[in-house]
Amino acid sequence: MNNQITNTSLLLGGLCLSTTLYAERPNILFILSDDQGFAELGAYGDFADPDILQAKHIEQLRKITEVSRTEAPVEVAVAAARRSTPNIDSLAAEGVRFTSFYAAPTCSPSRAALMTARYPQRYGVYSNDDVEEPLGYGLPVKADILVRHFQENGYRTGMSGKWHLGSDEGQHPNDVGFEYFFGFDRAFTDPYGSEILYRNRTNVPAKGWVEDQISDEAVNFLKEIENDPRPFFLYVAYSVPRDSTLRPPEHYVEAIQSGSEIIDVHFGTIYGMDTGIGRILDQLKASGQFENTLIFFATDNGKAQGPYHHGFRITETQSHLVPIPGNGPLRGCKWTIWDGGVRVPFIARLPGGAQGATSNALQSIMDVLPTAFEFAGIEVEETSHWDGESFLATLNDPSQSNEDRIIFWAADALEPYGDFHEEHQQLRQDFIKKRQHNPHPVRSGNFPATFYVRTVDWKLMGWGDTRPVLVNIQDDISELHDVSEQHPEVTRALSAAFAEWMADLPDPLVFPNSQFDALRRIR
Repeated sequence: MNNQITNTSLLLGGLCLSTTLYAERPNILFILSDDQGFAELGAYGDFADPDILQAKHIEQLRKITEVSRTEAPVEVAVAAARRSTPNIDSLAAEGVRFTSFYAAPTCSPSRAALMTARYPQRYGVYSNDDVEEPLGYGLPVKADILVRHFQENGYRTGMSGKWHLGSDEGQHPNDVGFEYFFGFDRAFTDPYGSEILYRNRTNVPAKGWVEDQISDEAVNFLKEIENDPRPFFLYVAYSVPRDSTLRPPEHYVEAIQSGSEIIDVHFGTIYGMDTGIGRILDQLKASGQFENTLIFFATDNGKAQGPYHHGFRITETQSHLVPIPGNGPLRGCKWTIWDGGVRVPFIARLPGGAQGATSNALQSIMDVLPTAFEFAGIEVEETSHWDGESFLATLNDPSQSNEDRIIFWAADALEPYGDFHEEHQQLRQDFIKKRQHNPHPVRSGNFPATFYVRTVDWKLMGWGDTRPVLVNIQDDISELHDVSEQHPEVTRALSAAFAEWMADLPDPLVFPNSQFDALRRIR
């Protein structure tokens, strides 16, 4: 009996000790939206001012609103954008928003970069085609998905939403560190009645709007672990706003009240996602964990298509592409290496950190998990191969800068457009003809191989082995002026840096090597 009492006392004492230990460990929540424009949320409203939208696009923007037959001015759409994200905006008001945060120009590479803290190109992933069916094979099993480090350090790990990195053995979320998974593994799924939703490995029925279901599952995960002393890592990946071609539930549409059906549907979709985020935050507060949780919000790439894509024609059938204010002053869109495709909104709320602040520090989606690990006090032995770096110090002091940061990227992306070199115009015409003979969905090879190099002050961009474009990104946020001839020394230095980075990369998993060979010739 005495031994039993002693053993029980030791057990209870150990439980109390572990409970205390875990209670001191913070939680991590990462929320990702899909194809959301740089200025499509209230916290980035200063980038949504019609006076700073690209002058070349402003008339197209006005014409798109007129398609709604209400002749709603651009200002109405901007106001709708600002009304659509109250919960996301609250995170910005209590945290730090980043204005020079970079992701990939498409979905899968961004997610691969997030999960590995590495350039996805190191695994042969340059575009969605390298990962996604029917052409791709998913993120290679050899990739080090870092979620396992949370598990190894006593964290409950959960995910709800769009995975998009493969579902075969060794790729499924349950295989790479997620104890709980709900969602799907595709670029998108039917918003109602999806047949590819899974809870862990079991196919489950759709219930209502899929974005609401993603929110429900995230809330349920938090409720189920409410009395668990262990901390959690939760990843919530929505599949909106995309292009808002299908309506969200009517109450989200009616909440916008812009007077324009097109605007109400588009920003009603964003509002529906934001409402779900609000419910997740409410559950954190109800469980007493809100002030013990580091919260991130980002989107995976820029707004898709719309007036930001060269050659866009405004028709009745395309009116749903209304990205007002979309990417704001940023040039380009998803599938491009212009900043409209790769510079994304990013917000981080650190308990006890800076509030209502803005950082222009150059950061990447690869930096998220290194930051989370540092905040959680998780030491990972092998970090030398990471390309990401922690920005935890910036969340306490947003004035901190990283003057030496340099970000590289290589991808298949839309051809160049604008008043640049004649060879760019020829390249664009060549690929337009090519796509006419090789249309989507067999898309790999339809676009040229592209690259960019981004430093604090400069951005160098290239398409194949044509002459690259250099912009002073601090002075020219819309990337309208090629200054490569005025600064040949910068062009040479950044080209050489890219060549050194590219030299160590494997061939793409799917994209034609013959096209990527052009990037290997850059010096």
